Amino acid sequence: MRFTLVGPVYPYRGGIAWFTTSLGQELISAGHQVQIVSFSRQYPSWLYPGKSDKDPSQQHVQVPAQFLLDPLYLHTWIRTIRNISQFHPQMVIIQWWTTFWAPALWVISLFLQRKKIPVTFVIHNVMPHEARFFDRWLVQKTLKHGNALIYLSPKEGERLLKLLPGSRIEPSRLPIFDISQTHIDRSSARQKLGLPEDRTIFLFFGLVRPYKGLSVLLSSLKLLQEEGIKPILIIVGEFWENPEIYIQQIQDLSLTEQVIIENRFVPNEEVGIYFSAADGFIAPYTDGTQSAAIKVAMSYHIPVLASDNISSDLSYTDYPLFVHPAGDIKGLASSIQRFMDEPRKQTIPPNCPSGWNELITLVEQLCTELTGI
Repeated sequence: MRFTLVGPVYPYRGGIAWFTTSLGQELISAGHQVQIVSFSRQYPSWLYPGKSDKDPSQQHVQVPAQFLLDPLYLHTWIRTIRNISQFHPQMVIIQWWTTFWAPALWVISLFLQRKKIPVTFVIHNVMPHEARFFDRWLVQKTLKHGNALIYLSPKEGERLLKLLPGSRIEPSRLPIFDISQTHIDRSSARQKLGLPEDRTIFLFFGLVRPYKGLSVLLSSLKLLQEEGIKPILIIVGEFWENPEIYIQQIQDLSLTEQVIIENRFVPNEEVGIYFSAADGFIAPYTDGTQSAAIKVAMSYHIPVLASDNISSDLSYTDYPLFVHPAGDIKGLASSIQRFMDEPRKQTIPPNCPSGWNELITLVEQLCTELTGI
């Protein structure tokens, strides 16, 4: 089969770039011909809240890609349509995660459909995390041009059904991400980071944004501290809001001896050190429906403590998972205490597949049904 993928790949950073790259690799490994169309620019610099949207990693996976698309320039959209048409794909697979790209993807998917080329959207987030009044309209106008919509978490599927009830909507799940080859023993990892051997260590990893629930986590640690329970928390990731908000909270709650902040984007070659050092991964999201960072944690076989907002994404019944109500400080403190009281479960059970085979099979089935081949 011949597929075109549209989405970010290296040198862009982040979970969706990893997803697009890995999906391309998996399709190629399955014997398909794959064209990858990426972006000449993802966002204008004035709109991007981070220091850079480029990945500084020395260890990275690359796939052949054409960097054609710019969100602000119509001629790049037309160029993209022309290049895709010349490849003659049987299906085009477009990543969807933000309405900032809606105008470009709207035009591209509309013209591809007119050329009788089926379009499938892979839905990472139906709506932006910080949604605006017009986002719902943009979602509906753009995604209606998809012949099929693949969602990666149950809550996103529910949103799609409400917004686009007449569309073909198919479930899959976000595969496990093994973005680093650095798997080392816990003792060596802690030595590298200067962490104690005899303390329980939790990891909060990824971009720090309001919906990630970090303030809830810090408040939960204070409740535990008052009971004499003092695990260490490592916060690793670039802050997309003022870090002083959290530094002040840490000081006010007398948590300075328990909390370590690493305010930067961590390259792939260092990711494994942090995950290898941790006893558990905490994702206390107050919003959102899935987390690529959780999938990285699963690749390191460490238990996950997550809010019920995103726990449905972990559809592996035997995986060590501790769930708390989103935004519930006491509930999260209880989950942490329960985790610390239970024996460690450090291996992925046999029924916890990576998820890529499931997604590739679905893509192949959709291509066959949409083209009749």
